[in-house]
Amino acid sequence: MKRILALILCLVMLFPFVSCAKEETPATIDAVQTTDEKKDNEKETEEKKETATIEETKTEEKEPVVYNAVNDPLTWDDINAIPIANNSMSSEQLRQICVDFFNLSMTFTYVPNQDYHYVVESQNFKRVLPEGELTGGIPYITIGYGNLYRLMDHYDSNTGILDMTPFLANPKLLGNACSGGASYGWARAINSVTKFQWTWGMTHANGFLKVGPYEYDLTLTSIGKDPSDYGAPEICKKNGKQVMFESYAAAHKADGTVNTGHVRMITEEPIVVRKEDGTIDGDKSFLVCSDQICYNTVPEKYQRTQADGTKYHIAGGNNWKYSFNELYNTNYIPFTFAEFLGTDPVEDAEVIFTHKGETVTPFDVNGATLTANYIITDIYFKIKDAEGNYVLNYRKTIESFMKYYFQFSGNIPLAALTKYADGNHTLELSVQLGNGTRPVFYTGKLMPVK
Repeated sequence: MKRILALILCLVMLFPFVSCAKEETPATIDAVQTTDEKKDNEKETEEKKETATIEETKTEEKEPVVYNAVNDPLTWDDINAIPIANNSMSSEQLRQICVDFFNLSMTFTYVPNQDYHYVVESQNFKRVLPEGELTGGIPYITIGYGNLYRLMDHYDSNTGILDMTPFLANPKLLGNACSGGASYGWARAINSVTKFQWTWGMTHANGFLKVGPYEYDLTLTSIGKDPSDYGAPEICKKNGKQVMFESYAAAHKADGTVNTGHVRMITEEPIVVRKEDGTIDGDKSFLVCSDQICYNTVPEKYQRTQADGTKYHIAGGNNWKYSFNELYNTNYIPFTFAEFLGTDPVEDAEVIFTHKGETVTPFDVNGATLTANYIITDIYFKIKDAEGNYVLNYRKTIESFMKYYFQFSGNIPLAALTKYADGNHTLELSVQLGNGTRPVFYTGKLMPVK
């Protein structure tokens, strides 16, 4: 029995080694074989990956976008060629300044450097500005506050390419609606209107002064905002065709014409044709206007052809004729501004910065305010070293319209100001104003906070 038990024990002890020996040999051989073949396998795998990558790249490669050439890119010289309004100018000169700037904003040409998608909220449809495609004018974007000065900061005046990247997060910085577009034109000379108005707020009481013999309640601050409101249709109907025709005839270039939902700037003197009885012929008499307008499909009349034959479209109407009958039937009423009439003198730009002194800390800047007598569109922070080299050029965009007051708190490049606040750097602050000027309103040594 003991022998049997001993034999069994020996077999049990021997079996694992035998078993292991049988498994070890193939395992060792496999390991050797894997080592020998690994390089070939890896090489083959890498070759497959490279082939797959090349094929995938070929599949994903898009045809390069062919950029349209801009025959006549806009330059700052073009903008600066429009004079800055002053009190010594005639009404004709002031009016021409406003017309020229608005028309330039409506027609300057550019090509986007990438597809730019946005939504026209008021009409609930999507639009795209295709990469490389010739485009004209600041686009129509509901409740926008885009302007030509800001776009020029991202525009290559040599190629006409507009960098769309800064506008991806907020399309409102790029475009504007009819009210905003025309208002930037008027802002070149007008500051008697100190609050932005939508079309229904463009009333006599708000500074949009009645032109001609038509009558309505001049104390109204809103006309036609709601369907039940007394509005432009009621005004036209009450006064009748000939009274409204005479009012259109009394308007001048740079005056406006508005109905409840849209505004245009008159860009030329009225064309007035009278019948034998002295009344105005509504079909042969016209106002020539420019306006920013939204459209789902581009009307043919908004298309242009540049010198090399390339066709493109602009953002709205530019110097288009509207008959007096058409204006009356669509309920337009004309208006003007006190500066054009000489009852409110044109002012030079004035900027008030609350911090005083030759030195400034980041804390001082953050606690300051800025007030101007023209629209504020952007604030510029520049820092230069002791040798006069600029080490910072930062722009703060004012994300609202018709802003005459700016509070710096929370709106400054604090980290950069703190970094250079060592007494060896100079801070220079300037502001872009609606009248076309960009005055430097503060220069001082940037000091650390004690």
